[in-house]
Amino acid sequence: NAYTLLEDNFIVINVDNIWMGKYKPLIEYYYRINAQALIVIRSVKNPGNTLFNPKSSKIDHYARNSPDCKYEDIGVKIFNKSIFAGYLNKNRISLEDDIYISLIKDRKLNGFLSNDRILDIGTFENLKLTKQYISSL
Repeated sequence: NAYTLLEDNFIVINVDNIWMGKYKPLIEYYYRINAQALIVIRSVKNPGNTLFNPKSSKIDHYARNSPDCKYEDIGVKIFNKSIFAGYLNKNRISLEDDIYISLIKDRKLNGFLSNDRILDIGTFENLKLTKQYISSL
């Protein structure tokens, strides 16, 4: 159980792609709105996985490949560790199927809309670009 090792607020980054955005404004926004959970999203034409309300900055629904969802979670999230406290005795949990659903129900999942580039690091060319991007931070 890694719960005790977590900072009070922490960033989760998916390993299969890299968001080329600026992390400092994202973190500042997270604290400014006093969020407990924030995911970076982008607009998509194809079915996405996130129904986002720009007026409230809340995520209203999460479902994989849903035609009603016009945004997608791009793999960068910030959480307050307290949202995981109720799951400490569970053997397995799913971020999307358990945590997100609970946060949406409680109106605690916020979105950060981004137009920044995302690199899929599954190619050598993009892996090289990712290395250059990380070196520039």
